[in-house]
Amino acid sequence: MKRLLIAVLLALLGLVVSPAAAQDELPIVVYISWDGSPGWVVERLLEEDKLPNVQRLIDEGVWVRRTVGNWPSVTAAGHAAVFNGGYGNVNGVTGNGVHAAPFDQYTIGTRGASGFSAANLLSEPIWITAARQGWESVLVSVTQSSPFEIYTEDGFVSQQGAESFGDFSENVIVADPYAARRGAPAPIEGGSETTPLVETDGEGWTNLPEGAAFRAFTIDGSSDSTGALQGLIVALDGASFDHIALSADGDYANAIILSATPFTNNSSNFSAPVMTTFCAEDDCTTGYTHFRLTELADDGSSFTLWHTFQSDFTGFLTDETRIEDYLRDGGAFTGNGATPPMPLTELGALPNIYGEIALQVNDWFFNNLVAEIERNEADFYASYSPYPDEWHHYYYGFMDEASPVYNEENAALAWSYDEVMYGNLDMHLGRVIDALEATGRDWNIVLFTDHGFQSSWRTVYPNRILAEAGLLVTNAEGVIDPANSVAYYGGENTGGIFINSERFMGSIVTDAEYDDVVTQVTEALTSAVDPETGEPVITAVHRVDEMGDEGIGGPHGADLYIEIPNGYYWSANAVGTEPIADANPNVGAGVHGPRPMSQDQLLGFAVMGGTQIVDGVIVDQALSIDLTPTLALAVGIESADHWQGTAYNDWVAAE
Repeated sequence: MKRLLIAVLLALLGLVVSPAAAQDELPIVVYISWDGSPGWVVERLLEEDKLPNVQRLIDEGVWVRRTVGNWPSVTAAGHAAVFNGGYGNVNGVTGNGVHAAPFDQYTIGTRGASGFSAANLLSEPIWITAARQGWESVLVSVTQSSPFEIYTEDGFVSQQGAESFGDFSENVIVADPYAARRGAPAPIEGGSETTPLVETDGEGWTNLPEGAAFRAFTIDGSSDSTGALQGLIVALDGASFDHIALSADGDYANAIILSATPFTNNSSNFSAPVMTTFCAEDDCTTGYTHFRLTELADDGSSFTLWHTFQSDFTGFLTDETRIEDYLRDGGAFTGNGATPPMPLTELGALPNIYGEIALQVNDWFFNNLVAEIERNEADFYASYSPYPDEWHHYYYGFMDEASPVYNEENAALAWSYDEVMYGNLDMHLGRVIDALEATGRDWNIVLFTDHGFQSSWRTVYPNRILAEAGLLVTNAEGVIDPANSVAYYGGENTGGIFINSERFMGSIVTDAEYDDVVTQVTEALTSAVDPETGEPVITAVHRVDEMGDEGIGGPHGADLYIEIPNGYYWSANAVGTEPIADANPNVGAGVHGPRPMSQDQLLGFAVMGGTQIVDGVIVDQALSIDLTPTLALAVGIESADHWQGTAYNDWVAAE
């Protein structure tokens, strides 16, 4: 990066320059996201003294007890709103999926890019606004990280029609860890048909311990054995098998040694990253992965060896000279979704393999963030945790007194999960603060979440309601035919109804008919009742031209947005013979997406702390889009025209 090169040149000339001077005395800014953190949960943990480093940051900053996020309250759009200082009607990220755009080039219902893709961005995120003003950034993990060309290539136009912000390849380093992920995590069962065990004297291995007994196996690579790992189960006394050795070249002296240790609430029992190829039939993936031995029979007849996702960052890091740094500092990238969903009632109390893998995921994000800060080569950093969001999707209902599965025993178990996860996140936050203080520079942290949570035990099917009203068409197989429908609840599941109006190619609703169609759709949706309860399943339908101040609609948004009662969640899929509403089979499920101010549990939290932020201030509520304008005001980044949030002077420390 430019400043580092200047500092090196000055050093070669014999001029000693302090790190702060080499950085032109800019303060450091760090954005940290804890995905899916309801403000009320964080507040309770603070009251119970479970988050000492969050409290440490509050003491040096501003705690926003409740943040009102964007609508829909989903991850991709929620982060874009914070990073861009504005909602999806301006920034273009209207959900976790975005309809193909520009709309006039596609028929209604055409799937576009993921909401996590920068291909949708119609306004620049804070790191580009800062880069225009000379700040240098390292983005360990952010939403809308790629395609990189939108940040690095003049004249680039994305598949969604979004234009490049310019060439900032010299002062913005971006990683796209989820795109670097390969394969899928799974247990390897030793002694099974797929992984047979063979008694051996250690043939093909070197530096083996004398007097030991061995059973050999192979973690098979591709058909030509590229990436295959040799494995040995080892009994040092010749009888009791107590560990496994893994090696690509059969050298025991340099092998990875794994023992079947009890579960812990940390990731200490995972192996170092190992380059491995896994094959399922003819589909092979190669990349670095981690191993964890969970079971090993004393007689060496069987074992269970878990592996995480693989990762290969080639092509998924704008500065590929950092690949070895990321591998050394963080290991293989795992990311969430690391094991199949396991309901609380099957997991029992932590610790377990699911918990260990989740904590190993956090390690990657924060080990690399801390290492980047310690290198002290940039001014702006950002990282992320996909937890507690994923955990809350599985068991949030057990914590919510409104849920039919709530009871004190379930709640205590669910809270024990949250205490482990938030404790881990809080520990990492402390490491980040310590690393920042060690730089000797001014620093500021924006700790935030994208949305809260609510529990769900009933599912509503908007497209079924539209079909029964004659407003949506299906083909002979019962599959939705959006192009021939008057209205359609989008497959992006963003809480929005699209009208097949003249803004779409091949539309069937004229501008003159639009208002009448909106009335028909609204009446159909609001008159629908749950066949089991007799109560309405959609409590309100909002036109975007009447509620634009909440950020709904825009060039990538729907026409109408719906509200549903507490306990319900929507499905974009079933039409066919499905009822208008039915029971959610995912007992204890947590969900998010509806209008964030519809209930307190959907509200998030934020803490802004550090040198340029006032100390010890508590704010009851603010908008998530207020965080970036206020941070910019505090550290001297000039405001951008597209920001919709408010910059709060009284959150900023006096000079």
